[in-house]
Amino acid sequence: MILMSNEYTDALKLIAQNSNLWNCVGPIPDQVVARAESKLGCAFPPEYRDFLLRFGCGSFGSFEVYGIVGSDIEVACVPNGVWLTQDEQNNGCIPTDKIILASLGNGEYYTINCGTEENGIISIVHPSADPEYYSEEKLHPNLGAFLMEQLTWQLEDAK
Repeated sequence: MILMSNEYTDALKLIAQNSNLWNCVGPIPDQVVARAESKLGCAFPPEYRDFLLRFGCGSFGSFEVYGIVGSDIEVACVPNGVWLTQDEQNNGCIPTDKIILASLGNGEYYTINCGTEENGIISIVHPSADPEYYSEEKLHPNLGAFLMEQLTWQLEDAK
């Protein structure tokens, strides 16, 4: 059994307690998530994989988490994080160990690391095919901490 962080468990509770603010497409079958992992060439961090299985992708207030939009992982539109990640990777704008989680709205993305080192770490990435302009700032140790921050902000905005 894979242990999830306390923050991730708390985020799931917060989503359940505020279901009127939560919209998602899931659950998503395991074989679809496995196809997405194969397409992107990495095993998703456990919390992100669980999120995809439960929700696919979702929005809480105005905050949108990209992921899988249904059984067709080739759909070329946001919030399909598989398509967007592969598109940015194919253009050389983000490394292959990053999965796009959300947009900041200014051209930057929140990403989750799916490499063997720093697996699950959330960063803000400024994508660029030119290494001189690419930048990355590590934010959170896991998806749960990121979700708790974003969900809390949305709840404060809803008041």
